[in-house]
Amino acid sequence: MEPVRLDPDQIDDLKEVGNVGSGNAASRLSDLIHRRCVIDIPQIAYMTTDDVRRILDMENSYVVVMHIKIMGDIPATMFVVMKRTYAQTIVRYMTQDAIDPSGKDFSFTAQFALKQLGEILTKSFFDSIHELLMAKTKYAMPEIIIDSWSAAQESLFARLPGDEGEHLLVHSTFFDPEKTFVGKFIYALSVDSQGVVLNRIKLLLGSKNPTAATGEKA
Repeated sequence: MEPVRLDPDQIDDLKEVGNVGSGNAASRLSDLIHRRCVIDIPQIAYMTTDDVRRILDMENSYVVVMHIKIMGDIPATMFVVMKRTYAQTIVRYMTQDAIDPSGKDFSFTAQFALKQLGEILTKSFFDSIHELLMAKTKYAMPEIIIDSWSAAQESLFARLPGDEGEHLLVHSTFFDPEKTFVGKFIYALSVDSQGVVLNRIKLLLGSKNPTAATGEKA
């Protein structure tokens, strides 16, 4: 059986839903760090591992990667990625505590703050998507990886759903207006999840491809 693949019109429909989640995530993140936060319009595309490397482009600085497993009837994986210095800045905004800029490891308080950040971004962004797609969702506690980008990216790629080839990814960048921090998030859908999303888009969002009907009746 050929893998399920969303066509450009269906990807545009999913992007419209993602825009709603982006606005909710920006609002929740602003409340969390007590600063205005902006999230770019999410981009949705099929990408190879090399494509993912290019959109992240963290050079070889130390980075913080938050990995969140999303379970339910549309399983997915989310990553929040930023340079360590930006993560330290966000933690300082959240906790009002100074962080040793030379230390590789984060304190328990800092790690707790980062996990809260990852959970807020995941829930606010994808609860909006899942609500419109009528999905049941639960989240695993974020896992934090702090390492050089060359090492951390291998852990990231190993956690992408599916095997070799292309992945359907939703990705965007978040930052404050002064660019004191910049981070990126990536949401990766498995092949099975793409099939569920495809059917939900056809049923709920009105697919522009009437010849690909599912045959389901209300």
